[in-house]
Amino acid sequence: MKRKQWEALTIEFQEFDPNAYCATCTNPDGSVRYNFKCTAGTGVTHNGSVYVWKVKTSTGMNLTPGSIHYGPCGATHSVVVPKGTDPATVFLTGYMDNDYTYGIDEHISVFIWRGPANDNVHCMEKLGSEDIPKNVS
Repeated sequence: MKRKQWEALTIEFQEFDPNAYCATCTNPDGSVRYNFKCTAGTGVTHNGSVYVWKVKTSTGMNLTPGSIHYGPCGATHSVVVPKGTDPATVFLTGYMDNDYTYGIDEHISVFIWRGPANDNVHCMEKLGSEDIPKNVS
C-alpha cells in the first residue's frame, strides 16, 4: 500500500512598499485622497545633516531659497483634492539637486507637495501613472 506524504502548508507574504507610488482613493463626494510618503533623497547626508537638497519646480521656481535645504521627513501624508480640482494645483513637478556636490547637477525628478499651508516642501520620486492625471506639471 502506497502512503501519501504529508507536506506542511506554507504562506508567503509580499512586503508592501509605500515608497514606490502614491496611492489614491476616491471619496463619496468625488474628492480624491492621495497618500504618499516623503522619502525622496533618503540616505544622502553631508556632515551628518540630511538637509542637503535644493528643490526647484519644472518652471524654475526655487522652493529652497538661500541657505534653506530640503531633507525627507519620512512621514506619510494624506492630501484631499476636491472634486473637479486639477491635481497639478496640489502636486508640482520639479527636481532636486544636492547642494554639496559642487559642479554636479543630479537633477533628480520629483513630485512636490507644499504642505497644507503651501509653505513647506515634501518630495517623492515616483507616483503611479494611474494615480495622477497626465496633465500634472
